[in-house]
Amino acid sequence: MREHEILIDGKSYKVKLETYTVEAPFKVRVNEKNVEVEINGKPDHKAPFTVTIQGKSHKVELSRIDRKLPFPIKINEIPFNVQFKMPERKVARILTPSATALAPRSSRKVAQEGEILAPMAGKIVSVKVKKGDKVKLSDILCTLEAMKMENEITATKAGEIEEVNVSEGLAVNEGDVLIRIK
Repeated sequence: MREHEILIDGKSYKVKLETYTVEAPFKVRVNEKNVEVEINGKPDHKAPFTVTIQGKSHKVELSRIDRKLPFPIKINEIPFNVQFKMPERKVARILTPSATALAPRSSRKVAQEGEILAPMAGKIVSVKVKKGDKVKLSDILCTLEAMKMENEITATKAGEIEEVNVSEGLAVNEGDVLIRIK
């Protein structure tokens, strides 16, 4: 099972679910210590429920659960601020995608002035600009996911976005013109 980092009022806890059963207590590892946990009631934001940890019961109230943002929780009427710390995604920054044209492969397309080429085949996961936007050198234009890595594609010059040929979810090939800057 995967380990998660949870911040409770700013203090970090490493939590790993060791075993899980719906009807009986399950085992959780918290900061390298094994803990037995049982949930009584449905753990949601509609009604309080009880969590028994190492034989001691605690009343839990949630207003919401958010995987990305901090959210409030009450345990035995005491308020806490909880946040799931998401694992860091590896992001490779590609400053000059057209530099791939210098590689010895003869099949690589050479970028024309202002063209931003896909440095490799992949899928566009985000587009940060639209036609008419002003950009500076090294501004992030879009993000390309390839081989489970996110690559930030950046402006190779300052100027105005003349053309955006991609959208989120679009598959691209190496050498495709993603964006043109004038």
